[in-house]
Amino acid sequence: MSVLCCAAVLAAWPVLAAASRSVASVLGAPSGSVAAPVSEGASADARQQPGAQPRPPSPPISLASPFARAAVLTPEQVARDEASRTAFRGLDRAGAVALAERDFHVDRPVWRSPGSEEGGHLEKYLGESAAVEKLPGGQHVVVSSTVPLRTDDASGKLAPVSLTLHEDGQRTYVPENPLVAVAISKHADGGIALPLGISVSQVAGASAQAPAVVGDGVMFANARPDTDLLEEPLPDGADVSWQLRSQLSPDEEALHFALPAGASLKLSTSEPGGAEVIEQGRPVLVVPPASAQGADGRSLATSYSVSGDVLTTHVDLSGNVDFPVLVDPNLVLEFAAYYGTTNGSGQWAGWQYSLASGFELIVEPSLLEVRAPSGEPYGSVGELDIFPPGPHGKTNSAGITRVDISDM
Repeated sequence: MSVLCCAAVLAAWPVLAAASRSVASVLGAPSGSVAAPVSEGASADARQQPGAQPRPPSPPISLASPFARAAVLTPEQVARDEASRTAFRGLDRAGAVALAERDFHVDRPVWRSPGSEEGGHLEKYLGESAAVEKLPGGQHVVVSSTVPLRTDDASGKLAPVSLTLHEDGQRTYVPENPLVAVAISKHADGGIALPLGISVSQVAGASAQAPAVVGDGVMFANARPDTDLLEEPLPDGADVSWQLRSQLSPDEEALHFALPAGASLKLSTSEPGGAEVIEQGRPVLVVPPASAQGADGRSLATSYSVSGDVLTTHVDLSGNVDFPVLVDPNLVLEFAAYYGTTNGSGQWAGWQYSLASGFELIVEPSLLEVRAPSGEPYGSVGELDIFPPGPHGKTNSAGITRVDISDM
């Protein structure tokens, strides 16, 4: 469910982004025109969870032997794997959380804003996607992100992106100031609500145990036999993962996708091993290939299957496996144009527009989104003209407050 500085230090900030098409978003808008170039997308950075022990070094590769051979396990490791199959059975919520923190560091958020590390300090922003950060050791780095580092808060003021969860009533947790609206249910069977009318929930075996907020995520212990469900917001969607604690843990985990009319869940034709939600012939949500690893960092084979609106993640638990195992698919939304304000009436009555041929205008509350045509070559330009209602500059008249050009 992915950076110049005065000391000549170059750093990369780990964030998630989906490569797709260029999008121009208009948030509540004086009349004007927007030129939206279609450019190449940004790269994605996947989540990393260090295990309890460092991963064994990879065997050397040479021209004579181009394929690395599987690491040979020591008798001690084989014995440890065997013991781990029953060592963590029947844990309560506190024990399951402690295990996930120890082996997979789930208390460390998947995505963190600059300056959020202990001892770090954000000194200033350089536009929407870069900032100067002072590290605990005193070094200054410029952090560059593939997603905006600031967005409008509930009052309409520009504020740092924050995925820290807080309670929103009695039923859900929501991030403090997200780029994409995400709501996580307080019940394991309630799932995650996303924009565009999409929600995702575990199919069966919901836990009656109270959730635990861990880092920026929510953990449901024993959602299935010896299996814990974890859900966490991301800048461009959400992360769903399972901690499998014993040989009794199911090797299949299913998610139900509640979709708007006309949308469908399919295995991806563009990303081998992945899945996607298609609406009007375009992907609106992608699920990259799942990853799974044991406590020692060894990767396990995974795959997806789709049946209707249900996506099942399969993981191979045969052979030598060091439990617990973390299985980790991501849900990545394919529209960065949701980076924007949520204030205002959300009404577009009286607004008029003209749009270059082939480009698509999508109307949402407080947001207008322009998508470039599928397959449009790099460097293509489209023009959107917007004409708000009411006399310009007069009380109660409408106006453009912000325009974002997003590379997706």
